[in-house]
Amino acid sequence: MKFLGLKFFVSAAMIFSCSLAMAEVAPALIKVGSFSEKNIDPNIMNINLQIWAKAATAAQAQEMANKHVKRIKELTEKFKVKKEDVQTEYYSVTPEYAYEHKTGISRIQGYSAMHSLTVTFKNLDQAGQFIDQAASGSKADKEKSGVTIGNIGWDSDKKGEAEEACISQAVKQARGRADDLAKAAGVKIKGVYSITNQQVYANYESAPMAGAARAQNKMMMSADAESGGTDFSPGKIKIRADVNIEYLIQN
Repeated sequence: MKFLGLKFFVSAAMIFSCSLAMAEVAPALIKVGSFSEKNIDPNIMNINLQIWAKAATAAQAQEMANKHVKRIKELTEKFKVKKEDVQTEYYSVTPEYAYEHKTGISRIQGYSAMHSLTVTFKNLDQAGQFIDQAASGSKADKEKSGVTIGNIGWDSDKKGEAEEACISQAVKQARGRADDLAKAAGVKIKGVYSITNQQVYANYESAPMAGAARAQNKMMMSADAESGGTDFSPGKIKIRADVNIEYLIQN
């Protein structure tokens, strides 16, 4: 029994030693990182429209807001915007309160309705006209309801192709650096041990409309709704891909 116990102990010790030795042997690697960037022209404008209305009752506020929504939808049809490119982002009908100092009580003095729409506009040549006409409304009704521009953002349907090109270029650059390092060190690259692609991201340039009423007034003064429309500068969309690659090497 003692002999068997000793044999078992020795075997276990050998297995543990072998496992430890294997764990301590790390692969010989060259580690490199690289990135690639590409600028592309936007060909899509995302336009956020804020439709609002105030009235004595909730039903009246909703009715007033719905008139503007109907007008915006008719406008999108006029500019040949597809139905799937018009999306409701937010909708609410809430009471508005007035505080009475004498009684210390807040009482409902009316209701406000808000309907936020995002329009994906793909004809940039007509984007200014669309925004001007969307923001213009009945002057007699401007204190009770209206449409303001929340913000605009740029996008491109060529973004996927640009992302693939950036990843490919970043990997090629990483291999070139690894080859230079291997040559300098007098070793050879056997293959890829691991590769990590950090999230490909795009830097979108947006044009927030700070102060909805001010933005609306500015656009209405700067361009006639039936003319060429407000002029926008789309800039560029920057696409970037980062990769980290580990290459196995041998002498």
